[in-house]
Amino acid sequence: MIIKQMHINGFGKLNDRQLNYNEGINIICAPNEGGKSTLHSFIESMFYHVYVPGKKKRASSGVVEKYRPWGKTDYRGSMTIVDQTEYSIEKDFSTKHTAVTIFDEAKNDITAQYEQDGVFREPKFGLAHLGLSKIMFDNTISISQMRRQTGDDVVAELKTFIANIEKSNDATISVDNVRRKLDGLRAEIGSARKKTSRYGKRELRLADLEDDLQNAKQRLLEMDALIERRDQLVKEEADVNNQIAEIGKTLSDLQQIEDNALLEQIVTLREQYAVERQRIERLKQYGDFSYDVITALKQLKTDVDQIKAQIDQRIYLQEDRLNHLKSCAKPSPIVHITGLFGALLIGAILFYFGMVAFGIGAVAGAIALLSFNYINGLKKYRTFCVERTRLKEAIADLNAERKEAVNAKMAELKRAGVSSFDQLDILYEKYRQLKEAQRERAHIEQRMRDCSAGKDVAALCYQAVQGDVSGADRQSLQRQSAKLYESLKGIIDARAALDQQLRELKGNRNAQSIEEEIAHLKAQRAADDERLKVLDIVEKKIDVAIENVQNTVMPEVNQMLSEVVQNITAGKYCDIKVNDQLDVSLRDSIAHKTVKLEDLSLGTIDLLYIALRIGLADVANNGKAVPLLFDDAFVQLDDSRLSGVMQYLNALNRQVLIFTCQGREKRIADQLAIPYHLINL
Repeated sequence: MIIKQMHINGFGKLNDRQLNYNEGINIICAPNEGGKSTLHSFIESMFYHVYVPGKKKRASSGVVEKYRPWGKTDYRGSMTIVDQTEYSIEKDFSTKHTAVTIFDEAKNDITAQYEQDGVFREPKFGLAHLGLSKIMFDNTISISQMRRQTGDDVVAELKTFIANIEKSNDATISVDNVRRKLDGLRAEIGSARKKTSRYGKRELRLADLEDDLQNAKQRLLEMDALIERRDQLVKEEADVNNQIAEIGKTLSDLQQIEDNALLEQIVTLREQYAVERQRIERLKQYGDFSYDVITALKQLKTDVDQIKAQIDQRIYLQEDRLNHLKSCAKPSPIVHITGLFGALLIGAILFYFGMVAFGIGAVAGAIALLSFNYINGLKKYRTFCVERTRLKEAIADLNAERKEAVNAKMAELKRAGVSSFDQLDILYEKYRQLKEAQRERAHIEQRMRDCSAGKDVAALCYQAVQGDVSGADRQSLQRQSAKLYESLKGIIDARAALDQQLRELKGNRNAQSIEEEIAHLKAQRAADDERLKVLDIVEKKIDVAIENVQNTVMPEVNQMLSEVVQNITAGKYCDIKVNDQLDVSLRDSIAHKTVKLEDLSLGTIDLLYIALRIGLADVANNGKAVPLLFDDAFVQLDDSRLSGVMQYLNALNRQVLIFTCQGREKRIADQLAIPYHLINL
């Protein structure tokens, strides 16, 4: 089986890389931190899952986060292998669970044909084509430089590795560790005699639980009595709640009646509001005049009336004087002549009776008097005529003055847009009606707010009241409801006290729970008894299995390992042996003596380590030729040892991937004319 090619979309520092591999030796060169270990991890991640092996639950090995590309979500890759025919595997590491798809040579999805790992939820691709588990892969064909600080540490690691192979056929399993684990499990379980052990503590706990069970049964009787009393209180609470509900229904009906009346009142107010709004709409043109303007215009009319009154008073006085002067009329000549004839008649009579002197005197006096009156009357008449002319002129002037004053005020009125005082009266009346309508509208709005205070008017709707609540008294019902609530509070408090007692009794743990724990502990005791039996059986089985492995597998491994080391060391070392004390020895064919592992050079130990892993892989997968991966595995070898390794690897006739940062492998391959395929990362 060989790896043919791979495409890395994104894995660690490797992005969008296409790599092709040949059969035989492939040398991958890169400086330190150049991506060799990243590529090595990518190959392993394509064959196997990225979790810690040997766990019952998935535990991340850190590979996913370690090689997640920065600022790149394309975290995936693909690999093509040839195992009799071509197979391709694609993995997407960016998802929570790695997405895996496998294709055959015709690009058909054959993922479902592979055995699935129940824990890691991935097809067992590596096991199917390499014949190795992930553990065996890490400990055989995937070979890195051994991590060590001293030569003694390397020897100890190699001793343990070989000893475990001898005893269990798996480098990750230590039989001694298994035995210690079995002893630890027995100690963990313990026994009834050891009171501090798990088994002994459980027995003490079972005894305590039996006592607790008796107490719990007594508490159960007390709880039954409390529950019966609580049920009675619950019934009383339900009765009180029903009474409260009935009173609430009656109060609700009363409220609905009030709401109906309120709704009718609101409807009436809305109709009145609509009337006032229409009235304001009709009079809104008169709202252009402010109250100050109307008042000023009314003052003009008052001023005109005052002017007219003042001038009319003055005209009246003048006319009154004129009327008074009219009594001083021009004296009439006829009156005087008549008086004169009268005087003459009296004189004639006096003459007739012989009173000539008296007659002449009377006539002369009458004539003189009449003449004086006539002349004086003429003088008064002339004075009257002058005064009358003057009064008429004064009256005419006053009329002109009144007209001028009135015209001036009218001019001011017209400048305000009013043609006459009659129009002003109409304007004032309309303005008054507008203000009156606005005040009435505001009054209606206030009444509507008062009616709807604390009410959702939009939610009010007229509903017929079914019950007869004509005799119901709201205050009486509210008092009854308050008393019932007080009674209900007492019932609830009493029930709460009972509930508290019940919780306290329940808090002490019930009999069923104790019985369940007793049954659970007895089941644990039975399980521990069964485990102790199983541990005894397992230890016996291990002894039998070790004996079988030592008799069958290890001779084959020792023989194969001896041949590999003999070839790599040019026949110097052969015949590897591991005794019961884990002492590893090799036969030096040149010095003809047995050499202990501790006496070997680090380079020779590395050779032995590599040979052991290659041989173990062939044993584990029944000799299937699978690729070998070396990641800076030859740094401890000198050029002579490295030449032997390169010749040995070339003779294996299988695919080899050598990751190196030094270039020695390439130089030695060129010197030895060993064919190889070079890949520079």
